[in-house]
Amino acid sequence: MREIIVITKEHLRQIIEDVIESAVFKLKQVKVNPEKSEFRFLNVKQAAEITGLAIQTIYEKTSRNLIPYHKKGRRLYFIKQELEQWIMEGNNK
Repeated sequence: MREIIVITKEHLRQIIEDVIESAVFKLKQVKVNPEKSEFRFLNVKQAAEITGLAIQTIYEKTSRNLIPYHKKGRRLYFIKQELEQWIMEGNNK
């Protein structure tokens, strides 16, 4: 069953501004420079090792867009800095 939530226009505006501010902050925190040697793509197994999650859990989180990942064709790729930032923030992407 769906709930209907009634909020004021100003409250909605504040929620949107907070979400945008949070997204901008996250983008500023994750600075990936492909020219630096620490920039590298990880596979699912390596992502599981870094996060401490099981490989199946990594797959589940990617299918629900709960973890930062990149996909090319049928392959999943992860960036170490993005995973570390995700863990530190305690938020889902």
